[in-house]
Amino acid sequence: MEKELTEVSLKQIILYLEKVSAKFEFYGNVEDKIVGFSSFSNYQNNTITWIKDFYRYQKYKNEEKQIIPALIVIDREVDNVSDYANKLVCDNPKYVFALILREFFEQKVNTGIGEGSVVSKNAFLQEDVSIGCNCVIEDDVIIGSGTRIYHNVIIRRGTIIGKNCIIKSGTVIGEEGYGYSRNEDEIIHVPHLGYVVLEDEVEIGSNCSIDRGTMENTVVGKGSKIDNLCHIAHNVQIGRRVMIVAGSIICGSVHIKDRAYIAPGGIIKNQVEIGEKCIIGMGSVVLSNTQKEKVLVGVPAKNLRNVKNEDL
Repeated sequence: MEKELTEVSLKQIILYLEKVSAKFEFYGNVEDKIVGFSSFSNYQNNTITWIKDFYRYQKYKNEEKQIIPALIVIDREVDNVSDYANKLVCDNPKYVFALILREFFEQKVNTGIGEGSVVSKNAFLQEDVSIGCNCVIEDDVIIGSGTRIYHNVIIRRGTIIGKNCIIKSGTVIGEEGYGYSRNEDEIIHVPHLGYVVLEDEVEIGSNCSIDRGTMENTVVGKGSKIDNLCHIAHNVQIGRRVMIVAGSIICGSVHIKDRAYIAPGGIIKNQVEIGEKCIIGMGSVVLSNTQKEKVLVGVPAKNLRNVKNEDL
């Protein structure tokens, strides 16, 4: 089955970007139209594309690939050496391109509750919430307006989810974590009496586990993004606009401050504090507190350098 084409005028795109206060300059013919999107490396006629990497641009130029895009989102360095007719020039082309895709090409999600899902009568769902198939929403759960929950998600009792969040398939939020106490030959489980709080605009990937707190809540701050296959243990405090990428493990009572970045496979030892805007490298294991705005790599993780503006 052929994909249905969506025709969008460049004028529509410009008006939308101005509405959301995106920073850009447009050069070209506002009456031209596009019918879809494609990558720069596999460009399709009459679509929008983007590029930010000067070296990638040079590579394709050297290979004599003649790309004449209907509209390109481009950074200023590449624009200085290019001669494209219809272009949006900006400092962050990936961001501007994503805004356009989300507004004009992303499939809109229907609200409501999918087949096979069980939602407690004691849960509170605000307006425009979407719940997929085979989900379980337990007692005293609160879900904010505009939040989307995909298929096979379990939200345990008392969890609070803010507005415009996304919870992807297979994730479990609010389950009791790994908390035990040993007395000679006996091991008992420590009751988890706290909850999980996801603030507004949080996104959780597929097959993640976020444990409820023992006495304090586990909290994920506004705008933070957690990738697939991540584990967030009990009592963890994650700040605003933190990014935690695939396969990372955040052990109990960790505090990750605002705008930190944990690369794939990162492990943070229990009770460690990660400073604001820190970057933890791929596969690194952090065993002690970090200062703010540091790049740490290795096992155990050590300071590599200070964070630079282009890292953020």
